[in-house]
Amino acid sequence: NDRQTLLHEARRSALADAQAKASFYADQAGVALGQVVEILETGVSQPRPMRAEAMMMKANSAVPIATGSIEIQAGVTMRFALTDK
Repeated sequence: NDRQTLLHEARRSALADAQAKASFYADQAGVALGQVVEILETGVSQPRPMRAEAMMMKANSAVPIATGSIEIQAGVTMRFALTDK
């Protein structure tokens, strides 16, 4: 499924971003990252299927409906143990 693939890619990106930020902050604080203590998925946004009634209304509408893009987002909060450098 293309949406699942895109969602997994968004999750991988969110994890990599969280790890990079945590590493930066730890480095700036003069400590090192330890093991991951917790991972929380904070924001997943993906398109939802339209209800049949809404689709019928749009199909019968005189107003043209433009094609567009679909945005899939994922967010994560990670907690790390900190150690001395």
